[in-house]
Amino acid sequence: VVQIWYIGDASASTTVSQRLRRVSDPTTPIAVAVATPIVLRLAIDVEIDTRYLDDVVLPQVRAVLMDGEHGLLAPARIGIGQPLFRSQVFAAALSVEGVIDVRGLAFEFGAVKWPWVAHVIKPPAGTYLDFAAGGVELNGKESDSG
Repeated sequence: VVQIWYIGDASASTTVSQRLRRVSDPTTPIAVAVATPIVLRLAIDVEIDTRYLDDVVLPQVRAVLMDGEHGLLAPARIGIGQPLFRSQVFAAALSVEGVIDVRGLAFEFGAVKWPWVAHVIKPPAGTYLDFAAGGVELNGKESDSG
């Protein structure tokens, strides 16, 4: 059995299925479905070197995390069923010039906010972590898009 999940419009399911059938044995069972998002909001508190301006550094941190194409937390990069490690978020934030520490990390699911203490969040098969829909809070400031 081949199970394919994808992130995107439900109408693409037929096209994906047809293309797979063209290159597969006709008896191979193929199932294609849209992956289910798990909408999370990330709250991250970074310490910024006093030689840098918050208004310059925080947008760069947001871009490193949320840029639609290259950001660590972009749905296309995060992957379906793939784990997200705390260390990846720390490394991304600390890669921005002017960030000297990550003081806190939490996530919200619905109305509940938890400190992120486990080393990994692993979504079930067929799901993905959707921070694009949930947004990011940096140093107490809401996301521009979430």
